[in-house]
Order: sequence, then C-alpha cells, then structure tokens
Amino acid sequence: MDKMKAVIYTINGASEDLIKLKSKIFVLFLIFFTIPLFLSAQEPCDRINITPATSRKPDFNTFLSGVRGAVVAVFQSSVLNVHRPAFNALNEYLLAIGFETVETLNMDNIGGFGSYCEKAVVQIGFDYSYNDVFSNIRMKFDYEDYRWEFSTRRSARNQYEFGQALRDMYGNRKPAFNCNNAIKSIKRKTCWTETTYRNHVISKGCDAIEGIYQNASGGINYKVALRKMYGKYHLIYLSGAPCLCEWDEGEVKAFLEPTATPMLFSARWIMADKTDNNSCFISFEQGLMNVMLDGTKDLYVKLFPSVSDNFGNPSSNSEGSGTGFALSSNGYIVTNNHVIDKAKSIEVKGVNGNFTRKYTAEVVVSDERNDLAIIKINDTDFTTLGSVPYIFRQGIADVGENIFVLGYPMTSTMGEEIKLTNGIISSRTGYQGDISMYQISAPVQPGNSGGPLFDKNGNIIGVVSAKHTLAENAGYAIKISYIRNLIDMLPQRITLPQTSQLNGKSLTEQVKNASRHVYIIEVK
Repeated sequence: MDKMKAVIYTINGASEDLIKLKSKIFVLFLIFFTIPLFLSAQEPCDRINITPATSRKPDFNTFLSGVRGAVVAVFQSSVLNVHRPAFNALNEYLLAIGFETVETLNMDNIGGFGSYCEKAVVQIGFDYSYNDVFSNIRMKFDYEDYRWEFSTRRSARNQYEFGQALRDMYGNRKPAFNCNNAIKSIKRKTCWTETTYRNHVISKGCDAIEGIYQNASGGINYKVALRKMYGKYHLIYLSGAPCLCEWDEGEVKAFLEPTATPMLFSARWIMADKTDNNSCFISFEQGLMNVMLDGTKDLYVKLFPSVSDNFGNPSSNSEGSGTGFALSSNGYIVTNNHVIDKAKSIEVKGVNGNFTRKYTAEVVVSDERNDLAIIKINDTDFTTLGSVPYIFRQGIADVGENIFVLGYPMTSTMGEEIKLTNGIISSRTGYQGDISMYQISAPVQPGNSGGPLFDKNGNIIGVVSAKHTLAENAGYAIKISYIRNLIDMLPQRITLPQTSQLNGKSLTEQVKNASRHVYIIEVK
C-alpha cells in the first residue's frame, strides 16, 4: 500500500523528468497522428516519385539508338579551306548511316553545347600534311557526361576516302531510334495527366489560379497544369516539350515559392534539358500566367477552367473586387454585372474617401447581356454619397477623343489608392465589332471593371468592362447610353446630375473631385 501511494504521489507531483517524458510522448503523438491525416488529405497523384538519371554508360549501339540527330561541333577559327573535305564527309556520313538531322555548331561563338535533346555531339580530329593527306583520323561522340571515341590508321586524300575512314571506325548503319534507350536525366513525376486533372477539377473544384495554361508567346509550346500540392503550387508538365524522350506527362515543371507580393512567386524552373533554373519569377492575373525567365517574359493563357465552367471550390468564400461609381447621392452605384454576378455578399469601400469603412450593398437591377448592374448601399449606418460632380454625356464619342479612366485595379498588389490611366477612343465599336462598346487605348487591368470612362471635360461616356489579353492597350467600355435603360428599371425614380463640377478644370482637379465618387466593390 505504501509503495502504491509513492507511485501515485510521483505522478501527481509531476516530477520534471516525467513532464519532459510526457512532452516527448505528446510531440510524438502529434507527429504520428497529424502527418497521416495531412497526407491523406492529398490526392494520390500529388505524390512526387523520383526516377534517377541514367547512372551507367551504355554501350555505343544502345546510345546511338536513343538519339535522333547529330550536332557537329566545330571551332571555325581553326578550320582551313583545305579541311573542308573532312567536314563534308562527316556530314554525309552521319546522314547516310541514319541520323535524322545533322547540324553544325560553331563553338567559337557559344563556347559550349546547351541542350542535348535527343542529339549526339560529334567531333572529328586529324593531322593534315601539305601533301594533301589526312592522317591520324579520330571521331568522338558526346552526350552529357559520356563520351565514345574511335580512331583509324587509314589515311585519306579526298572527301570520299575520308568517308571510308569514318566507316572503318564505326560502320554503315545506325540502329533505329528507340526512345527507351535515351540517356535520361532525373525525373520528378506525378501521376497527373491532362485527363485526370480535368476530371479532378470538375468533381472537386480548384482555387482561383489553379488550372491548365498554355504558352502563347511562341517558342516552346508548353502546356502545364498549376496544382497546389502539400501547401505549395507546382506546375505539372502536360505536353509541348521539344525533347519527347526527356519529358513524361505528369512531371513537375516548376516549384513555386510565395514572395512578399501577393500573386508573385519565385520559382525553380526545370529547363527543356532538365537543368534547374532558379532565376525565374511567375505572376498571375485574371486568366493569365506570366513566366519571367532569364530576362524574357512568356505569356501563358489559361485554358481550363474557362470563365463559364464554374468549377471553383464550393466550400471556399473566395474574394474578388472591382470598381463602381456613384449614380446618385442616395446610394445607387454603377458597376459591371460580372463583378457582382453570383455574389453572396457585396461591400463598398471608399465612400467619401474612407477606405477603412465598408458598407453592405445589394443588387437592384442588372443586365447580363450588356454586363451592367446597379447596386444600392443598404447599410443602416449609411447617410449619403454626396453631390455627384459629373454628368452623363449625350451622344457617341468620336475616334481620337481624349479619355481617362479611374479605378482600383489589382488591389492585392497595387494597393487601394485610386489609379488613373488615359488614352483615346480607338474605335466606336468593341470586340468583334460590338456596337455597345468603345475600344480604348487607356490601359486597364483586372479590378478596373465597372469603373467610369471620362471624356476630356470630365463627362462620363462609358463603363470599363474588359481588356484584350493578347493585344497591347486594347480595352473596352460599355457606352453610357446602355446604363440609361437600367435606370428606367429602378424601383424608385432618381434624378441624374444636370450640371458638371469638372468641366473646365485641369485633369488633376477633375481626378481629385471625381475620385471621391469612385469606389472599390468587394464581393464574396
């Protein structure tokens, strides 16, 4: 009985050693219990399996069957005209034995070979005497870290004899191409394919930037899928690589790391030849992915999900924002229909210049066809929007007229200060000749949607709606006459301002006065 009491006392007293032991047990419990839960939340295809690079030098015939083309590496500065028969013979020989392509690479200009991509690098060496005799003829094939060398005692006096010397060293026929025999670099492979990825998104949804993208800038026509795996984004290769033997569908193309700037990531980009490039940055905007690599920028267009697919994660309350502007002092605000479409909640920021206060709002009337909507602040704390300083212009603007745009583009990265861009009316019709729109040269970005388009006198002539993603400075705005039809459908009659407080003012003064009536529209 006394021994039992002693044991109970030691436990209840929680000796220091026992506390440490309990802590260790608890930590181990968390590790072994939570890791399996975390892993089980991932899709099976998120697992990255590493296939090591070819580790043993294959025999020469196996190597030749794993390449299609040949690159003749030449130091042109050391090649004399009398040497030409040797290089002509080499080119003819390589094509004759079965290489699909033969190209020449001037090593004086680049100092090295960049990408093997199913091509063997071939060099020849020889001694040349002034009695026109090639002797000590040598030939070597390189592929990454491997080399195969040949030589012959045969000498040659002309191109034909040099070709015979090359045949002496190897033979007359290269084995048929077999991708399975290609020397392979390391592979970081998942089991994602374009089909399985699409099916996953359709059934389970994805976040705002996940999806399938394709390079639209020319060059290598990569198609990739953006997938968040184990808490971080990865680009998964789907198709388009020039080195078909090097790349399998489902391999990781890039590892993304978040930066201090939202929607901007640093990345480890896996090049076409499987080398790593850490000088890469990737940014996202609506429907686009920008890949900045070694000083160049490639534009990737989002192909899937499309804007009409609606495969977003139903459990997430994703946020978005656009722009709106005051219609009347009692809380009516104009914006785009696509800004508020399917919104569960709408909030307005920037009323009377105050961006710390949000006011709830509701849709009063909308026009899906013309992408317009009127919302109204229904917050109990709301009083007034103040006197509206601009008027709606009558008639159609002409091509060449000066215009400016106010709005709140990409607030997550550009901040909540109002942004001004200006330009001209480029066309009195919009995309594919749409008569309801203007085309404008003022740059607009995601978040500008629903913002006012002003003429040089500060009169509103349109509502910014879209940009052409594949053209520079080509935006679109809905003509203001179409908002008048919606005003007639409002449940209460409103009086539009009849006098302008902006006419005759400088652009700086126009922006200062108008900006207090241009708002951020946030939706969930």
